[in-house]
Amino acid sequence: MHKPWSGVGHVIKIPDNYGEEVGIELKTSSGAPTECTSNFVVDFIWKSTSFDRMQYALRKFAVDDVSVSGYIYHRLLGHDVDELLFRVHLPKHFSAPNLPDLNRSQVYAVKHALQRPLSLIQGPPGTGKTVTSATIVFQLVKQNGGPVLVCAPSNIAVDQLTEKI
Repeated sequence: MHKPWSGVGHVIKIPDNYGEEVGIELKTSSGAPTECTSNFVVDFIWKSTSFDRMQYALRKFAVDDVSVSGYIYHRLLGHDVDELLFRVHLPKHFSAPNLPDLNRSQVYAVKHALQRPLSLIQGPPGTGKTVTSATIVFQLVKQNGGPVLVCAPSNIAVDQLTEKI
C-alpha cells in the first residue's frame, strides 16, 4: 500500500484505435509513485477556455455584420458565390528575402492568394506550405503596408511560420 499522493499535469496521449493507454505529463513528478500500476484514480478536469473562445467567435461570426465581409461569410458557409478577384499588381518575382525560391506550384499559390480575399494552402508535410505562406505575408505587407492576420491549424505551425516571417 502506498501513501496518498496527488499531482497536476496535462493529458498528452488519449486512447485510440491501437490501445486504451492514456498518457499524462506531470508538472512535477517529485514523489510520484511510478511503480504503482493499478488501484489509482485519475480525475480529468475540463478547462473550457479554448472552447469558450471558439464559441464566442462563432456567435460573433453569426451575428456581426462587420467582423467579416459578406463574401467570406457566405463562402465559409458553403453558399454559392461568384468568385471575387482583386486587381493587384503582381510582382515579377515571387521570392521573399531569406526564403528559398518557390517552385511552380508555390508561385501559383502565391498568385492565387494575392488575387483573392480567401485562400487555402494544403498539402503533405515537406511540400513548402510554410515557405509559401511566409512569401504571401511578405508580398501582402509589401503591397499594402498593413498588418496581416495569418491562421494555421496548430501552435507548431504558427511557430514555424513566425520563424520564417
